[in-house]
Amino acid sequence: MINTKSVAITRDQAHAIKALREGTADANQQTVALDWIIYQAAGLAVSQFVEGSDDGRRATDFMTGRAFTGQQILGVAMSPMDALFKPGNEKADK
Repeated sequence: MINTKSVAITRDQAHAIKALREGTADANQQTVALDWIIYQAAGLAVSQFVEGSDDGRRATDFMTGRAFTGQQILGVAMSPMDALFKPGNEKADK
């Protein structure tokens, strides 16, 4: 069963996350931090499906929610600015 409580993190990844939060991350730390957030914490590196009856469904729902967060971050990071803020895209301006 997938551990839905915590995600492994290295010392370098933890330093990168802290530096990102403090606004002091260099280019490499920014990449390390976002990669950990998107692929590990949000779970985009693993399947969201978990086998099992009710427990499996709940774990799958949990993993899908985590993945959605990663997809949103990745979507913004990979989209051209003009696509994010084109006229009529009120959601992006809020």
